[in-house]
Amino acid sequence: MSAYYLEHANVDHIQKHFDDFEEEARSLLSLGLPIPAYDQVLKASHAFNILDSRGFVGVTERARYFGRMRSLARQCSQLWLKTREEIGYPLGTYQEANLVYPHVSEKLSRKEVLGQAQTFVLEIGTEELPPHDVVEATEQLEKSLVQILGKRRLSHGKVHSYGTPRRLAVVVENLSLKQMEEEVELRGPPVTKAFDQEGKPTKAAEGFCRKNNVP
Repeated sequence: MSAYYLEHANVDHIQKHFDDFEEEARSLLSLGLPIPAYDQVLKASHAFNILDSRGFVGVTERARYFGRMRSLARQCSQLWLKTREEIGYPLGTYQEANLVYPHVSEKLSRKEVLGQAQTFVLEIGTEELPPHDVVEATEQLEKSLVQILGKRRLSHGKVHSYGTPRRLAVVVENLSLKQMEEEVELRGPPVTKAFDQEGKPTKAAEGFCRKNNVP
């Protein structure tokens, strides 16, 4: 199509098309048909773009063409508003129905929510990526997410990755909403250093607790 617009389009024929579209738009406006008339305006605009791409339209002619199309578009919009007004703007009226629905609370407790596994979707928008980069990026994203979930002790089901030139996505089935419990044994200061003679924790014991999030 670019070769046609830039090299082969017959300027005389396209000019005639523009005039025909303009005349048809005016005829439809006189019949009170704003939508078909606007369709002809769009066709005239397309014909103008072809003339412009062929270098047929100068600065003065451009202003004249714009004026002709702008006039038709204005008449279409004015006629459309007039026809809407005559029938009472049917698409603009709204009456709220007086409906009463019984309220049923379906809130789940925190315990119930945490006990349910959910499907998790991670979606990332990107700039335009080459096809081979899309494949590599989806594989890396899936691998990285699986590693992160493992480190966070979050159990899950199957993991699926998808990609397009502008979007990467990973779907994780049956992802747990809470971490699996983990028991860790840490070596702290000896008892003689952890408690004073009165049995109270020393600064060494308190520092160890703070470091390891022990309340």
